[in-house]
Amino acid sequence: MKTRILVLLSLASAGLLMAAPTEQSVEKAKPEKTAPKTDADLAEMKVERPVQLEKTVPPAEKWTEAKHGVLGQFVEAPSVLAPINPAAKPEAGWGAANLSRDTVTARVMGLHLLKFEF
Repeated sequence: MKTRILVLLSLASAGLLMAAPTEQSVEKAKPEKTAPKTDADLAEMKVERPVQLEKTVPPAEKWTEAKHGVLGQFVEAPSVLAPINPAAKPEAGWGAANLSRDTVTARVMGLHLLKFEF
């Protein structure tokens, strides 16, 4: 008796699972076809300036950015000993911008003595 009830329940549940979906669920699954809305006044679009994520450096410390390599830093520094000062402020950086790295392994390959960017 119990096995017959279990077989009937399993067949009924399988039949419910295999049943065709109702029209409401089919309509919900279909994406609506609507034309994209376009604005007629495209000439009045405002262009926003992107946010700058650069760290602001005071003018006295601009030479620490290493834009022109090691020799350029010596020329731009306020004194000749400033680039090699071991007691410099942490804001002066540690010279990672002057290192030449391998693009695949990120190993240090050398120093940028002179650096030109276009």
